[in-house]
Amino acid sequence: MAAANDVPTVDDTTLAGLLLTGDPPPVLASFAPDAPILTVGSLSKLTWPGLRIGWIRAPAARLAAIAAAKKAVDLGTSVVSQTIAVRLVAGLAQATARRRQSLLESLDCTEKLLREQLPQWQWHRPDGGYLLWISLPAGDGTGFATTARQHGVPVMPGWQSSPNNTHTDRIRLCYGHPPDLLRHAIPRLAQAWHSYLGEI
Repeated sequence: MAAANDVPTVDDTTLAGLLLTGDPPPVLASFAPDAPILTVGSLSKLTWPGLRIGWIRAPAARLAAIAAAKKAVDLGTSVVSQTIAVRLVAGLAQATARRRQSLLESLDCTEKLLREQLPQWQWHRPDGGYLLWISLPAGDGTGFATTARQHGVPVMPGWQSSPNNTHTDRIRLCYGHPPDLLRHAIPRLAQAWHSYLGEI
């Protein structure tokens, strides 16, 4: 469809390396090499969030136009960041394996603590990424997010991740932290929940 209608399509693979089991699916462009598909990726999710280095794979003519547009809006990416990125790319497979193991440990820790302290909450174990999509048994995500923030644990209301402002009974919880931090955060989240229940 992208090729037939000449519609540039962005295949965002920045989270593909955070798959917890198995291998990521093939990129869209592998199914239609001549289509105007732009495959984007980044090192920030696998290595260090502060390293704002990414890449685009696309037909040469599209890349030339993108490069020209970038030159028009900024003076270029930090040379230091690019140098670090070049060195990290060589060890990307090992970094991916380490990050995957770290996320699995954090997910296991988070789920164990949530089952112990917030057993009424519901979620499905994710196949990848670093976020839990939690269904609250009462109230709404916006109200609870406010209370959670007051207890020092930020969560995102579900509607902010919805294209049509639905899922108001959900929250997004980041579990991609070291287990030691999670062991402090989840009890505070439980305190926030009990406090919130008293408000609604």
